[in-house]
Amino acid sequence: GAIDANGDLDVDGHTNLDNVSITGITTFFPTGTTTRFFTNIDAQGNIDLNGDLDVDGHTNLDNVSIAGVTTVTGMLQIPDGGGSSNRISVGDSEDLKIYHTGNTSTISHNNGSGDLILDALSTGSDIRLRSDAEFKVEVGGSTHIQVYKNGGVSFHQAGTGAGKKLETISSGARVTGTLDVTDGITVAGNIDANGDLDVDGHTNLDNVSI
Repeated sequence: GAIDANGDLDVDGHTNLDNVSITGITTFFPTGTTTRFFTNIDAQGNIDLNGDLDVDGHTNLDNVSIAGVTTVTGMLQIPDGGGSSNRISVGDSEDLKIYHTGNTSTISHNNGSGDLILDALSTGSDIRLRSDAEFKVEVGGSTHIQVYKNGGVSFHQAGTGAGKKLETISSGARVTGTLDVTDGITVAGNIDANGDLDVDGHTNLDNVSI
């Protein structure tokens, strides 16, 4: 039948309880100590905690669902895994992913629509992209802007007439193809034209040597 204990219950051996209902505080003391300590709790079902959970050792959790704010003091480490394994995913359909594989780190936005926005709209805030090697801007698999370490910057055309069109060089800049100027051009130095010069409008020349 039932056991109604109004005082302490001290069990030195193993106790097997099918169901336990506790009103109040449960404290675990390791053998020979008076310090409260959770030595080993094996839960086959759910554990519902309405208060704080303070874990000083290692915690291995297969799945964690958090409603509220998560604060991490120290390091949050996610091993290599790629876009389909160990990653940080944001969005109902995991639209934004951050992951690392081998020597490559990736920020991926891939849901067929929407934009990936880097926002620094506060006054005085800049967006800086840093690289110790080469920097590229690719659209649709084609390179449009390429920046070289200790070198120049080049702009490329994709599709019809694809190729490098404008690049900076040590003495200035180089244009490959036609430079179409619609609103005038001012030249402070000399113009060296190895081809024809076709002027449809008015030409004012102070000195001409032919």
